[in-house]
Amino acid sequence: MDRIKHTLLYILEKKTLLLCIWIAFLFRMVAVFFSRGIAFGYEHYVYLENAQQLLSRQTSLSEFLYVGDNNFIQHGYSLIYLGVNWFALFMGEFFGIFDPRSKMFIIRLVHALASLLAVYYCYRIARLFSIRKVGLAVGLCVAVLWIQPFVSVRNFAENVSAILLLAGFYRLAKYNPSKFKFSDDLFTGFLMAIGFSISYHSGVFIIGVFVSMIIRGNHKRALYYLLGALISVLAFEGLLGALLFHEPFYMITEYVQSIASGRLSTTGSSNYYMYISILVLMFLFPWGAVAFYGFMRSWKKYFMIFFPVCFYIIVHCLIPYKQERFMLNILPFYLILVVAGLYNFRRNSLFFTRHKILSRWVVLSFVIINVPLLLIASTAYIRRPQVESMLFLSKYRQSTKSIFVDDSGNTSSKSFPPFYFGGRLVQYTYNLQPEPDPSIVNCYENIGDVHRLFSRDYFLGKSDTLLPRFVLFYGDYDIQQRTQQVQKIFPDLTYVTKITPSLCDRVIEYFNKSNQNPPVHIYSTQE
Repeated sequence: MDRIKHTLLYILEKKTLLLCIWIAFLFRMVAVFFSRGIAFGYEHYVYLENAQQLLSRQTSLSEFLYVGDNNFIQHGYSLIYLGVNWFALFMGEFFGIFDPRSKMFIIRLVHALASLLAVYYCYRIARLFSIRKVGLAVGLCVAVLWIQPFVSVRNFAENVSAILLLAGFYRLAKYNPSKFKFSDDLFTGFLMAIGFSISYHSGVFIIGVFVSMIIRGNHKRALYYLLGALISVLAFEGLLGALLFHEPFYMITEYVQSIASGRLSTTGSSNYYMYISILVLMFLFPWGAVAFYGFMRSWKKYFMIFFPVCFYIIVHCLIPYKQERFMLNILPFYLILVVAGLYNFRRNSLFFTRHKILSRWVVLSFVIINVPLLLIASTAYIRRPQVESMLFLSKYRQSTKSIFVDDSGNTSSKSFPPFYFGGRLVQYTYNLQPEPDPSIVNCYENIGDVHRLFSRDYFLGKSDTLLPRFVLFYGDYDIQQRTQQVQKIFPDLTYVTKITPSLCDRVIEYFNKSNQNPPVHIYSTQE
């Protein structure tokens, strides 16, 4: 018993960082194996679908780079990060991996391993500013906060950007101001600005770091840092834009114009307090309020970290276009400040000095709540009906060119990801819409490979080669009536199977009725 205790104490004191990384690795591997599906449309459809289309030559590079209203690049997504996903898929196919499940396993594994760098740098940064105990708490928080393994295996450009921001910030913080080399800060700025080219919103954090350096009197270092960042932007945005779009800084310009014109503002929330509520809820209520208090308490001692994080939050609160994922850029820094701020508050508070049991109870109660949520999030299968439907249809890939998705009770239905189908697939969708002009009843609205029908009668009179191979009924509502209506068009309509939602899908729908993932009934149009 004494030997085990001695070993544990040795690991905690001498191998603290290694312990944090191994714990993070364990839970991220659980997420790699079990946390499947599509958590957010952005993280799948932008980077995976487009990367696969380019790799399989479903879309030519000239079509992909076409400057038009439907070009996703105008919305500020990263060509560099797209290239990373393309390369991962390419290497998979190079070694004979073509199964969509296996490809996604590789993608999740790559992201999980990369996320261990965030644990490493968070611990190192915390140790630069505080003691080993704080470093341990920060490392464990980044490793096993309930949401961390879940988001770590997702295709979020913000996660990759955050790693580069952490690496660059660690370089800035560890060098003695009196002994620095200008090349160090030049490279640091260059490195962090690569993160900007992966997620444009991280530029606000980079500017915040520059301003904080000026405030603290490091004018010369700040200029070298800024110069390095500008060189990176010129290389990855100016030169790349000129080569691909014949216009330097094309992607940045379009993205800024999109936000300024309000083109994107309808997809996000306009509540100015949205990001603060997200950061508070990250630690759950009421612990989240305590965590945010710790963050605010850290401003003086950890000003070098606090100012750019606070600057980032304030600027994004003012921007009309808001999405939850933008907080991932600064989430690791926020966790550092929360832990460090609460530790200093607890140590200096006369109340908690006299009531140590209470402070321990607060921590223990959060750990007790965090553990089940960690297990649930790390094994969550999101949007299972959509994914499993495509995996099922992939068995008929050679004979299936199109499908018909019937969701007549909703104004808009979820799309089904062709990535899991393993090839190009035309999707005809029919849902609840305003009464169209009678002259266009038999027409459709074309959005890429998705055709939104104004009437089921569109298929009447079409040749067999143009008819969908399968019909997917989205949801259980009026299923008998809907099948009878579709059977008038496809007399040989035959039931095949039903794909049910996961437990996680049901829980999400219970708490958020607008995020529905009902069962999918699959019918064949052929006997």
